[in-house]
Amino acid sequence: MKIGMSTSSHGRLLRRPEVYFTCEEALKACAQGGFDVINLDFIEYSKPGQPMREPGWEDWCIRQRKTADLLGLEVRYAHAPFYTWQADEPEGDSYYEELIRRSIRGAGILGAGQIVFHPGSVSEGDGYSRERSMARNIRFYRRYGELCARERITPCIENMMPAFEGQRKFASSVEELLELHSILGDEFGICWDLGHAHMAGIDQCAAIHTLGKRLTMLHLSDNFGEHDDHLAPFFGTIHWAPIMKALRDTGFSGDLLFENFAFFDGLPEELRTPAMKLCYDIGVYLRSLME
Repeated sequence: MKIGMSTSSHGRLLRRPEVYFTCEEALKACAQGGFDVINLDFIEYSKPGQPMREPGWEDWCIRQRKTADLLGLEVRYAHAPFYTWQADEPEGDSYYEELIRRSIRGAGILGAGQIVFHPGSVSEGDGYSRERSMARNIRFYRRYGELCARERITPCIENMMPAFEGQRKFASSVEELLELHSILGDEFGICWDLGHAHMAGIDQCAAIHTLGKRLTMLHLSDNFGEHDDHLAPFFGTIHWAPIMKALRDTGFSGDLLFENFAFFDGLPEELRTPAMKLCYDIGVYLRSLME
């Protein structure tokens, strides 16, 4: 088991949006922090004006692979971009679907073994429609699965936060997540986001035991149970020791992958490397709780 970090940790500063770090700079920052496993976050690099929207996006992915190799980093994971579903076939979806297609191909170029997708939620009238959300997720994930199979990548379904801007989110419960996974099949993995689960008030140890071997990927971040704060572990109210024991008891064989970009938000550049090293040390400590 290795300790991994997402490139989003060294991306755009939320409080100073004019400060932007390239993917190459993010990879170097992760390497300096001691990490050797990387999650390439295509969310950031698929925004307007970013490389994945440009004609040379495949060459850009090749350059990131070369940079990672030179730094001794292994890009094991990727995160596909996401967008809000407003209807069964909302206008403009085709372009965002193209960005997802590019991220799958890019993950293949980078050598990632798993790529995570956020499930979407569909409304009906003034409220959330579980039936329509399930049907559309099945259709979209099957399409993603076909694309991932060509790249020899495992597509992963992520559990979601309970609500966003007042709208209930699909797959924020273990039951919905498992139902979708059972329909799609074992060629799909499950990414368990501990921050999302904390917001949903889920018994995380029970959930981990229920997911069992279907759990192939983790997103580690902390919060106070109300907002998706993306803090480093122990800086929120998640109880980490029993969670690590549950992961050990179920034989989780993946990596401890940090997704805590907000922890770095606002830090001067001089403090970002020490903060990155602190996160790595936290990861080592969490791993020791599984021994």
